[in-house]
Amino acid sequence: MKPWLLLIAILTLTAGAYGGLINAGHAWDDYSLVRDNAYTGSWSNLGAFFSLDLWETTRLAPHGSGFYRPLFLTSLAVDYSLFGTSPGGAHLHSVVWHLLAVVLLFQLGRKLAAAWTGLVAAALFALHPVQHEAVALIAARNDSMATVFVLATLLLLFDTPVTKKRLVAGGFTLLLALLSKESAVLTLGVLWGLDRARGQKEGRRSRYIVLLLATGAYLLLRLSSSVGDSSWPTREQWDQALTNGPQILGTYSELLLWPSTLTPARSINFLDDASRLVPYLLVASIGLLFLLRASRQKPAIGACLFWAALCLAPTVLVTVGKGNLGERYLYM
Repeated sequence: MKPWLLLIAILTLTAGAYGGLINAGHAWDDYSLVRDNAYTGSWSNLGAFFSLDLWETTRLAPHGSGFYRPLFLTSLAVDYSLFGTSPGGAHLHSVVWHLLAVVLLFQLGRKLAAAWTGLVAAALFALHPVQHEAVALIAARNDSMATVFVLATLLLLFDTPVTKKRLVAGGFTLLLALLSKESAVLTLGVLWGLDRARGQKEGRRSRYIVLLLATGAYLLLRLSSSVGDSSWPTREQWDQALTNGPQILGTYSELLLWPSTLTPARSINFLDDASRLVPYLLVASIGLLFLLRASRQKPAIGACLFWAALCLAPTVLVTVGKGNLGERYLYM
């Protein structure tokens, strides 16, 4: 069977798995960021999307989160124009972004290794239960939006030499990714890892210059807004996280290996006993060691592990700083 037919089957299955969201309502941050947002109900506020902190657009008492995500706010304005305050259409809009990410991941896997590699990666990414929070919460749509644009950037700049059109397009998609979520800045590191794995040396400089220019444009937009810096974890928070380190690592391992219990947030102070999580942590550690060994023969595996490590970095900061552990942090 042709890989594209199987990809269509995966997309159909994924759409079916999340199709029930059309009857779902709002939850958690959806109430403040989506339903009761003070700005996204009118396109006359478009300028405010690019000048305000994400949480300053809500009807809550203004407070700085350090989140600058104007493209995500624009997507909420699109929802309001098309569906009003009804959450059903907004949920399906989020599913579309997830499906786009699946298609692009398939394409990247096909380029990096083979079509069947891309299919396995796409299927796992599409249907793994840990993805549910990023897809089911409208307020978490920025994760799938940023992922779509990051993958598009990598695909546009994957092959060298790169044409001027692809360079410009790659820089633009990175800018869109950054305007969706800040962690998209890791794209430069991911591309570097892929280049190293493929022994890619020719035509590298122009691609990185374009990505740096796009990042610079994003920083200029951010600096011209009222958004402040994100808060970093305090010494006390790091100490608390280290104390609960085995439970944190064990819980994330369980979510990846056997996600039988899903919830939008877990306090690191009330995680399951470490002894119950030992089997998951052990299996995850063995799997990691196996992949590290395999990466000696297949450098692409090492590049993917590097990608995972990069994406886990902001996850650690959020987990420590907020004291919460969530599935959406594992999306990319």
